[in-house]
Amino acid sequence: MIAGDLAEALRTACAEVGVEYREVPVDGGWHAADVEGDPRGRGDGRIKLFADGKGGIVVNWKGEQRVFFVRNGRKLTEPERSERDRRREEAIREARAEEQRRHAEARAQAAAIWRAAQLAAAAHPYLARKGVKPVATLRELPADQLAALLHYIPKSKGEPLSWRVFDRSDQSPW
Repeated sequence: MIAGDLAEALRTACAEVGVEYREVPVDGGWHAADVEGDPRGRGDGRIKLFADGKGGIVVNWKGEQRVFFVRNGRKLTEPERSERDRRREEAIREARAEEQRRHAEARAQAAAIWRAAQLAAAAHPYLARKGVKPVATLRELPADQLAALLHYIPKSKGEPLSWRVFDRSDQSPW
């Protein structure tokens, strides 16, 4: 269980950036959290408590980030203030690096999906029903192959996707 002052500082930081509060270990590692009031924001937040228990950082990948420290009611000395500033900057750098890593991972995943997808077939039931021909930028991929590339089963309106999935882009992302 997180100590009182640290838990309160974490609650405040979570509220300030719109991340749902949850208890996480005081281990210096990143832990997934959800964005408040956003059903599509599952896992779009991160919480990290510094291993010394003196503060942490909360990141909403859809918005802001907040570095916070526990207030103990005493005035900081100049060396303590300098150390706190250094830790704040370090936490911000780490959050940016994590965001860049996530973006690179998403780009690689999107590229793999694009490479695996085939040009949409003219005989696809949806296209045939609409009486339209596929264009060069309309691709399709069997749902099971998409799930294997994503490492989860994609859903629409709460139901797992099945059969073939379309992706239309005006240009290849790569």
